[in-house]
Amino acid sequence: MSQNPASWIIRDRIDMSDWVLHFVHEPDARNEPTDEAIPFEEYEWSVYHEDPEVNYRFSDWDVFDEDSILRGGGSAYMVLRKIISDGHIRATWAFRNDKPTIYGPRAAVCFTEMPLHALVDYAKRRSETAVECYAVGLLKAEVFAAGGRPVIYGLSTPFAEVNPSGRAWPRKLDPGCGIAEEEQYRYVSTAISEPRPIDWTHEREWRWVDHRDECSCPGLPVWINEEPHSFSQVLIVVQTDEEAEGILDLLKQLHDAWGNNFGVEFDLPTLDRTLVVSLQQLRSELSDDALRTLRLEDIPTRQLRTFERPQAAQEDLDKATRVLAEARQAADRAMREEWETAPKNPDGRILDVVGWTSLTVHDAQTPLVSALLQLDEASPAGYRYFIKGMTDGCKQLDQAWRLEEAAAGAAMEVFEQHYPDNTFSVYSQPD
Repeated sequence: MSQNPASWIIRDRIDMSDWVLHFVHEPDARNEPTDEAIPFEEYEWSVYHEDPEVNYRFSDWDVFDEDSILRGGGSAYMVLRKIISDGHIRATWAFRNDKPTIYGPRAAVCFTEMPLHALVDYAKRRSETAVECYAVGLLKAEVFAAGGRPVIYGLSTPFAEVNPSGRAWPRKLDPGCGIAEEEQYRYVSTAISEPRPIDWTHEREWRWVDHRDECSCPGLPVWINEEPHSFSQVLIVVQTDEEAEGILDLLKQLHDAWGNNFGVEFDLPTLDRTLVVSLQQLRSELSDDALRTLRLEDIPTRQLRTFERPQAAQEDLDKATRVLAEARQAADRAMREEWETAPKNPDGRILDVVGWTSLTVHDAQTPLVSALLQLDEASPAGYRYFIKGMTDGCKQLDQAWRLEEAAAGAAMEVFEQHYPDNTFSVYSQPD
């Protein structure tokens, strides 16, 4: 997997790698900036850049985040799914104790040079949940080409800050420290010889910021189309085989949709080249000795998976056509039965709100989905595929939401009977 021309120098060094990893962790409200730290009223949106005018170009992402699966919190795995669905790794200020640990005018994306075996061991040793065994890996040379750089641990001169705003943010070093403002995002406080040492050098950290303020997203674009940076390979690390399957499904859904739910177009070849590895599978197939020295470039090819696009055979198309017809008949019967029994007003209209409902299937890498797409009977959206035509007759009979839910529910029973290995659900929301 390596593309570093100097790889031969480090090929026998288990402490080095051609890759850098972005750790993915569970959201922690304690590390969110407060209104006292950042004057949000001056920016109106989430803050990724000190200059409000530069920051404004990210305003749409706040709207996207309102519809996020993480609004109420979430696991590290769900954060990883959001990173992929957003198409970029979000930049942050890395607040700790209501102070940013990123200096300078721009938020940063953080990586580590630690090899995979060190990531796993480090995650086990940390007492908090700040680090977990989920990561996005990129080739170090390509991160460097995109502007990423190793951090600067400590100063040769005495530490001093300037703080004209009187707030905790933005945080900047005094010019006498010798680091220009544009490079201050790389500074990491280090005091190894102090009675209470500050030493994070073992993380071998890299950071990236949008130096030219040219990216359309508030972070490093990995999968978004027509951005200034591109990556020949991406590697996703998850803990379990089930999670790996979920990520592969998500990658295929985004590929089929050509982007995410918010009209952000993705670079399809990069999705094709995104590899997924499960630590559960590695532990089941490799010895303990092998795991203790494993780097990303050493993972056996058979354990690096890309999403599958099974071709629908004629028998798959024929079966899907028959089941669609049966499901639509069941949906129509259920809709009319519901209309007969539902309470109505004096005008004969059902006493209910108006809504929108659809039958969905979630398993992207199956012959059923391939058949539905080939027949133009499904459309990808978000984490699912909407199966067409199951509730089309409802609006002609009545605008009531309950009719659509009854129709979609009956259609789902038909599909579950014929495709027991697939996962279906009824997606429903008020209009």
